Amino acid sequence: MRSGSGRPSCRTDRGRRRRILLTRWPLRDVQGGDFIGAVAQRIEADAGRSLTRDQVEDGLWLSVDSFSLMQALAFLAAGRLVETLFPDVLDIRLNRAGAWAHLDLAWPALTSAVAPAGWQAEAMPQGEGTTS
Repeated sequence: MRSGSGRPSCRTDRGRRRRILLTRWPLRDVQGGDFIGAVAQRIEADAGRSLTRDQVEDGLWLSVDSFSLMQALAFLAAGRLVETLFPDVLDIRLNRAGAWAHLDLAWPALTSAVAPAGWQAEAMPQGEGTTS
């Protein structure tokens, strides 16, 4: 007779991992213009550069993790772009795209001689570690 004591435990662990993977990240609805304003203030403070907001469509709502998205945009603008590519101008845009919205952080095109290779693939630091 075989003992089946290892199997249920294995199924339970597999089921728990599957539920964790299927759990949705908590998102909040925020007014798009307000979110862009907050992001612009953060980037301007961190990067020391003004951010143009000419193409922000009124009346759009975003379902986002606003803290995480703001952290990522601020890191990209103040960290990667300003420190690596030295753009004079940064632009943030928010436009309707059907039932969705497009949020863009844009900067002028740079020649490959100016832009170091691989900067897009580097991990974003998180506290003492990095995200991957």
